[in-house]
Amino acid sequence: MTAKLPDVTAPLSEAEAEAAFGTLLDGAPSEAEIEAFLIALSARGETADEIAGAARALRARLIP
Repeated sequence: MTAKLPDVTAPLSEAEAEAAFGTLLDGAPSEAEIEAFLIALSARGETADEIAGAARALRARLIP
């Protein structure tokens, strides 16, 4: 079963972005789902909140 990633046609809040990137980093979605999510996010243009949320998700998984 694959995880549901949010629709990124509208900007995500920092918390939504953190949850979405956490899902990506935990390996739940398929490669095709990850690709579609990242392409859509890039095509729309990332917001500061989305970048901050992604950074929080990375930090939470890198720092013991």
